Amino acid sequence: MHGGIPIALLATAVATLAPQPQATARPPLPAPAVSTAHLPRFPYLRWPGEFVPRNGPVEQTLGHFRFWDGNALQDVEGRTYLVTLVRRERGKPFDEPLIRRTIEGDLVRMGAVRIASGRIPPSALATINQADKQALLPGLGDVRNNPVQTWIIRRPDRQIWIQFTEGPGQTSIAVVATRPD
Repeated sequence: MHGGIPIALLATAVATLAPQPQATARPPLPAPAVSTAHLPRFPYLRWPGEFVPRNGPVEQTLGHFRFWDGNALQDVEGRTYLVTLVRRERGKPFDEPLIRRTIEGDLVRMGAVRIASGRIPPSALATINQADKQALLPGLGDVRNNPVQTWIIRRPDRQIWIQFTEGPGQTSIAVVATRPD
């Protein structure tokens, strides 16, 4: 004993005060391979004719969107397209599997990589201010109650981020093509 405190007790006290490892966020995904696949005209995606935009799409030469990457919301800027699709004929059932297959098929053909799929945690959604929630609503859809899919197409001169949210009666899509650095 040194100074009246047993070494073992001192070591235990120091260990208790030492910083404890914290649960860390998921490590970032590796960058997708560069795609040279043919891209249709912006906004790149097409959908079956039975679906039409509600209230028209929002397209901006320079806009932004908050994309879920599976870990956090990423604020991505660039050429922006936000739209909520509904059935052309009211009263008919909304065919979620058809629109999902169409969008996913297009994305795969363009060389996109899915980086996230699932619900956005309420704590992440709470970081979007009310003005942004309103402005981004056509592309967000009902993210409080429905899962999202986020995809990236990496091109030699830019990245294209795509997120879509399916829900009963509608699908919301956000596309942002970043500007070349």
